[in-house]
Amino acid sequence: MDKYIIERRARVRLAWFKRCEEIENISQVCREFGVSRKTFYKWRPYYTREGLPGLKDGSKRPKSHPKTVPKEIWSAYREIASEKPLWTS
Repeated sequence: MDKYIIERRARVRLAWFKRCEEIENISQVCREFGVSRKTFYKWRPYYTREGLPGLKDGSKRPKSHPKTVPKEIWSAYREIASEKPLWTS
């Protein structure tokens, strides 16, 4: 996705929190920006902890995969494959 769009989304989220500091009414801010309170409260800890960098979209890529072969088994496989190439073809 375009870097500009990602930064734009973060700036819009930042505008929520700036407006909330001004009027101190979360429901009103959510109505003005057309977001649910659930969404506002989802992003709030990221903003309080990290500021603007916390408001950027994170990676959706999983941190691990359940079918990943452990490194020890993979290295043993590679060792056998190099010794006996006909077994692995």
